[in-house]
Amino acid sequence: MALVTVAREIWPDEPHEAAQKDTDARWTLKIGGKIRYRPDGTPLPQVVLPVFGYKSHIAIDRRFGFIRESAVTSAAQPDGRMLSRRVSTQNSSSEVWADSAYRSQTNEKWLASRMLVSRIHGSVLNFVCEWHSG
Repeated sequence: MALVTVAREIWPDEPHEAAQKDTDARWTLKIGGKIRYRPDGTPLPQVVLPVFGYKSHIAIDRRFGFIRESAVTSAAQPDGRMLSRRVSTQNSSSEVWADSAYRSQTNEKWLASRMLVSRIHGSVLNFVCEWHSG
């Protein structure tokens, strides 16, 4: 079966139906929130929300505030895989700031190999740097 990506191919006889369909967006589950614990130390269940749509990934020059790189992906695309595609050594800072969705051992090694300083939220390296600097 061929991969269909255009709504009018799915609904050739119903143009109004096809006009309302987004065949590029995807469903994913967002598991979020801080992990909370019961008094006995066992974790409480986490909230899981279904999400449909897109995500934006941008790299901003810290000094000037310009958007240097950007991409829009489906909501199902893992954030961490986008880091190496957005970060450039042409930026005016050697520090890379990102939320915890971009944190992984692979990304930490990739940043270190390019002599970039990881400031990814929740990163062990970030904690160590802040701990020793202050």
